[in-house]
Order: sequence, then structure tokens, then C-alpha cells
Amino acid sequence: MKTDIFIKNNLSEIISFRKELHANPEVSGKEIKTAERVTEWLKDCKPDRLITNIGGEGIATIFGEDSRKSLLFRAELDALPINDNIEADYRSNAKGVGHKCGHDGHMANLAGLALWLKENRPKDGNVMLLFQPAEETGEGAAKMLSDPKLKQLGSPSVIAMHNLPGFEKGDVILKDDVFTFASTGMIIQLEGATSHAAHPEGGISPSLAVSEIIQLLENPTSSTGHSEDKVRITVIHAKIGEQAFGTSPGEAVVMATIRSAETEIMDAATKEIESNVKEIVTKFKLSLNISYTERFETTRNDAEMADVVRKAAKDCALNIQEIEKPFPWSEDFGRFTGVFPGVLLGMGAGVEYPQLHHPKYDYPDELIPVALRFYIQIMNNYFGLSEKESTN
Repeated sequence: MKTDIFIKNNLSEIISFRKELHANPEVSGKEIKTAERVTEWLKDCKPDRLITNIGGEGIATIFGEDSRKSLLFRAELDALPINDNIEADYRSNAKGVGHKCGHDGHMANLAGLALWLKENRPKDGNVMLLFQPAEETGEGAAKMLSDPKLKQLGSPSVIAMHNLPGFEKGDVILKDDVFTFASTGMIIQLEGATSHAAHPEGGISPSLAVSEIIQLLENPTSSTGHSEDKVRITVIHAKIGEQAFGTSPGEAVVMATIRSAETEIMDAATKEIESNVKEIVTKFKLSLNISYTERFETTRNDAEMADVVRKAAKDCALNIQEIEKPFPWSEDFGRFTGVFPGVLLGMGAGVEYPQLHHPKYDYPDELIPVALRFYIQIMNNYFGLSEKESTN
């Protein structure tokens, strides 16, 4: 088949590109060189349109002039502030920064797709490749969607894939409706008054309030009325005062991640938590400030687009794992599926494989030809074309 010949002729170059990206990672919001390198690659693929600096370092490229039917594939530009401990000549050159979530592989998949589209544009529609910044912090998608440049893309159907360790390599993981949870980071800051440690009664210590707040967060069923199936709360940081043995503390902070399958349930839970925290703070005569960060929306899969993916997986003889419950982790792609019909799917990276965000994690290059063949089949099915018909 033509697809197999194409992959055989270009796979080495695509893998080299992936390793180059892996060796030069950049964290969320600072993907300047990554975006420049991706842009260089895309320019060589002669797209019909190339748009840069969308919502920061975001990139979108369009193959095909007809806008009546549009299909968009998304990849992520950012890496994580995690050491890269792999044993390879392409190990990260940036201390404390690594592609520990596989975004280098996701970009390589779309780079390969751009090479294919260079000679195989759709005749009745267009294909867009979008490279998103700041996915890990939940900021990038919102910034891209609020940028007027993105409106030039129209209203495409959208697809994204995330590799998933713990599943058989190359398996497609899919679910209709909710695929990943919404989540937000909650920061609770308390302020009392310091005093001498010999006379703590002279100040207002937040220590007992912190203890009650942590119990509130870690036992949500007794305070918020929400079960573990609906709301998950994880305390990720707490600090009381400073390391000064002569001082009774006057300040404290507690941070937690709140997540739920439905954004509305998550928001309701945060309001209940806020109300309960205010009662605790009032009891201990403290000042309070609550803020939020790294907000992710529910990623909800469109049924028709999920069926397009299912058919393509079957056409490629890929095993499909239909999960019953959504994943409790979050993905910034939920911003896109909240606006456009789309689907987020998983692709197994191997059952016995380092988990995402682990220092030893490295995107398996064996997935690149599988994902590329799969993406090409998705395009053909979406536009109702045979492989032969997809060529201009």
C-alpha cells in the first residue's frame, strides 16, 4: 500500500525529529525554540496556510483550500519540569526539564502527517494540524481559543491522541461522552499574627485551622456531601509558618486539586468547600484568601467522531479497548471539545512501561508508524475517500 511505502521511506526522519524535540524540551509558556523548529518543519511541507503565535507560541497549519469540511489534529508543544533520566544520546539538554508526557511523540506524529499531506491534500475539504502551548498547566487551549487568529480556522471537527502506559502497545482506548475529568488547583491562604513561641497566646496561629481544613478536604463525604465517584480531592501541599523555633506561626497555605467527571459538579464542590473553609477561618479569627489555578474542563467525546475513530481503528486492524469509566486525570483538550465536535483517544504505550510524568518515561518510537497510519485512515474515512482518492 502507498501508506506503508510512505511510512517506510520517511519513518527514520520522523523519529529523528522526535528525538531532537526530546533533547530540547521547554516548559509551558516558554516553548519558543520548540515552536520555531516545528514551524521550520511545517514550512518544508508546503501547507496552504501557516499561522503562528496563536495564544502565545501556538501554531496552526492548513492543507487544502476548501473549508466546507474541516478536520483538525492537535499535538502539544510543552514539556514538564521533571528530570530526564533515560539512558539515550538524545537525553534532555535542559536540567530539570523533560518530555515526560510524550508530547515530543505527539508532535512527531503530526510532523509525519504534514509530510503525507504535502502530496495528499483532501480535494473536498481541509486538514488542519494544531500545535498547542501550555497544555500541562491548562492555560494554552483557552489562550488559543480567545485569539482572533484561531477564528480563521472556522469550525472543524477535532481529534487528539494521548499515549497511555499500562495498556497494550498500539491499542486504541476509547469512550463515548466523558473521557477525562475536569480539575482545578485550589490555593487556601490563611493569615493570623505571629508571636513569640514562648507566648503563643499573644498571636493568632493558623495551625489548628490547617488541621481542620486538611481533614475537610481529605474526607469530602462528611463535609461536602459528594462521593468519591463524583469528586476527588487531593491535598498536594501545606505549609505553616517558617522554620523559626522562637516564633509561633502567623501564616499558612494549603493547596489541593479538586476533580470531577463533570465541570458543574466540580464547581459546586469548590463552592461548598469555600463555605466550609470560611466557617473554620472565622472560628479561629483568621484572614482568608482563596484562589484557583490550572483549571481543566471535562473532555467530552462526540459520538459521531468517536465512530469515525472506531472505524479507522478497525480498518487498521488495531485492537479497541472501550473503557467504562472516564480517566480521573485532566487534559486541556476539553476546551476544544467544548467548542467543536471532537474526540480524545488513547493509544497504549505498553503494559509494562514507565508511567507518564516518571523520570524514566520516553515516548516509544514504535507508536509513530502505528499512529501515522491510523491518522491517515481517519482522514480518509472522515472525507469518505479511498487511499488512492486522497491524492491530488
